[in-house]
Amino acid sequence: KFSTDTEIKIVHNFTEEHDNDIRVEKRTCEFLHSVLTECLNNGIRHGGATQFFVHLTYDTAHIKLMVSDNGKGFEGLSDAEQKKRLENGYGLRKMKDYVQIHAGIFKTNGEDGFQVQVELPLVAVAEEKGEQ
Repeated sequence: KFSTDTEIKIVHNFTEEHDNDIRVEKRTCEFLHSVLTECLNNGIRHGGATQFFVHLTYDTAHIKLMVSDNGKGFEGLSDAEQKKRLENGYGLRKMKDYVQIHAGIFKTNGEDGFQVQVELPLVAVAEEKGEQ
């Protein structure tokens, strides 16, 4: 929908195929959706991005979302200014706090565009097949 509304290209690895043995809590899905939305909006607003790359992976232990863009990132900013922007950015700070509370990993990279990586622990639930 975002791509249609903005005519901005989004390359992703989403497919209809999924592992039925993996269950993701609703709050985790909602959080990852808000991360994606924030990254798309920030990429356009602050970085002038025209293309995004979204990669979602998971295994039985973790779910990982990586969003990168082709915007200006931290081009021309000193290390101190980069740190200040990351600390003062409400959306990024909110993401980082959530991830830390849930024992995950949060990373950003402002070189060659901007990239946000979120990794959260995932609880796998095996389907019961009625066998005892």
